[in-house]
This record gives sequence, C-alpha cells and structure tokens, in this order.
Amino acid sequence: MGAALALLAACGSGDEGAVGVPAEMACNTTDLGGEFHLLTEGEVSVRNLADLADDAGGRARELRLAGLRGGRFSYWEEQVGRPPFDLPAQALCQALEFGSEAEAERFVRELRAEPGKLATTAMTWLPRGQREAEEVPLTTAPALPAGARAFRIAANGPGPDVELYAVFAPNGRYVQSVHVSGGRHVEDALAMMESLAGRTRILTAAR
Repeated sequence: MGAALALLAACGSGDEGAVGVPAEMACNTTDLGGEFHLLTEGEVSVRNLADLADDAGGRARELRLAGLRGGRFSYWEEQVGRPPFDLPAQALCQALEFGSEAEAERFVRELRAEPGKLATTAMTWLPRGQREAEEVPLTTAPALPAGARAFRIAANGPGPDVELYAVFAPNGRYVQSVHVSGGRHVEDALAMMESLAGRTRILTAAR
C-alpha cells in the first residue's frame, strides 16, 4: 500500500526562477474542500525543479528552453480526527509561470508518462527505486481548462512506497498542478483543480 507522499518543504533559492507569482495562484482551503491545513508555501525556481533530476544541469536547460520562468507552491496535509489515525492525505498545489500562453500549453501537451520527467515538474520527492507512471484518461472533468491531463505515479524503496495522482492544466501563461497522495485518488485531484482553475481564471487573464 502506498504511504503518504513526501513533499519537499523547500522554498525558492532566489535564483532566476523567483518571479513573484501571486500566492493566490496556488490552492486555498476552499479549493481543497476545507479538510486540509497549510504546512508550508513558497516560490519555485527552475533550479529547484532541476535539482530533483539525475542530470540537474540538463533538466535546467530543458525547462528554460520550454519557457519556464519560475512559480509558487503550497503544501497541505489532511486534518485527521480521533485515534486510531489513518495516514493523513497530502496535497501539493503549484503554479508555474511561462513566457507565453503558447509555452504553457505546449509544456502540458508534451508531458509524457515518464516518472523521471514527471518527478521534476513539481516540488515532490519520489524514491529512486522502481518507478512507474501512466496517464489517466479524463472523461468527467468538463470544468477543467482545455488541454488538462492527469497521471498516476508510483515509486518504491528504500523507504515508504509512494503513490500519487497529479493533474496539470494550462491557465493563461501558467501551468497549474495538483498532486495528491495518502489514499486520495484522481477524482480528488480533479475536483481541487477545477476549483483552483476556475477561481484563478480572472487572475491569469490580468497578468
């Protein structure tokens, strides 16, 4: 059984990726359904994401060529009730800013079900053992922006097994994503993304 996802609680390093993306572009409690509390939030730089790859320098070049300028993340944990406690679910919301709408749309369109690449699209940590990824067809998400995509990602050892679902959607010059773990499924990530994308659509049009 997959354990709760380990999410990096590291803020931006102050390099070229710190572009001042508004905090509103990531999730709030309304988007998550009111069952989560915020653990940390911060900026995301190109270097932050690239450092999650085996070839950090090569991945940084790829991200810059894709037009990525930087972004912002927020990391949430489910509020649990009385003992005995189940493992709390976790949610990572992220907004990456690109130079144009076309670059944001292309970034999502060119995503592949490759664990190594998907692991460097958000501030997540995956064990470096056996990894697998698959795309999840979107059949019941009419409120999502055109071009949205979803993936299931699993990894194991050493340490706890990890299973997460991730939804990516272009929204103006941004790519927003929601990653959930700890027993949550793609339907949960889709509902969060629908709320996030709908709430921030006006913000993306104004920037």
